[in-house]
Amino acid sequence: MQEVFPGYQYHYTSENLAFLWQSYELEEPGSVEHVIDMFVRDESQTSKALFEHFQEVHVEQTFPMEWYQEALEMVGFKKVWVKAEFGESEVEETSPRWFFIALK
Repeated sequence: MQEVFPGYQYHYTSENLAFLWQSYELEEPGSVEHVIDMFVRDESQTSKALFEHFQEVHVEQTFPMEWYQEALEMVGFKKVWVKAEFGESEVEETSPRWFFIALK
């Protein structure tokens, strides 16, 4: 996550919408803040130049893989597998996402 999101930006605009997504690294290791701003055209107004602003802020926190495995075992899961690529391949050092398969 620390390689993917800090400094990440995505912007999309159309005639009726502007969508701005910006991500910032926080002080806590493994944490990122995502700020999403949306400007949506207010169709109820006679002037089509008015946009309503919405903002969402999401804070994402990750932990070492072992923490998740231990937590799953602590709550009774007997078999835990970790995969990458949406469960299709083995996890590598550079895998951007982990997928956990757990059986009780």
